[in-house]
Amino acid sequence: MIKQNYYDEVVAVAMAMAIPDVLAKLMGCQSALETANFTSNAFVQGNNGFGYKYVEGNKLQVGKSIHSTENDYYAHYARFDDSIKEVGLWIFRRLKEGRFPDLNTITTPQQYAHFLKNCGYYGALEVDYANGIDSYFKQVNPLNLNNK
Repeated sequence: MIKQNYYDEVVAVAMAMAIPDVLAKLMGCQSALETANFTSNAFVQGNNGFGYKYVEGNKLQVGKSIHSTENDYYAHYARFDDSIKEVGLWIFRRLKEGRFPDLNTITTPQQYAHFLKNCGYYGALEVDYANGIDSYFKQVNPLNLNNK
């Protein structure tokens, strides 16, 4: 079962950034997926809710966290909400570049996984990533009501 308090924080921070409701919920599910339901070492040790990598000079990151399987480092954040803001800002950059559609049109785990994959966010198979997000989305949105 998804850890509701962390999921709720993702949704609240994303919505405060003007990310639409459904996309904010998908981000919460993405965070649960990326952190093994908020239990991964990158999350626990580095407040990293999205598996975001360390980028030197990044203003939201406070340094490197643990080594990743890709032989680089995950970002370390002072607070969990900074990692949420990081991904929200990443999405807005992709939107500005024309690589994401109107954010209100992203309403399914499959759509969200597709746009993330096309922008190079993750290396897994798209179907696996979408299914992972979907497994959490069904927990928080059991009737699959995309507009609620």
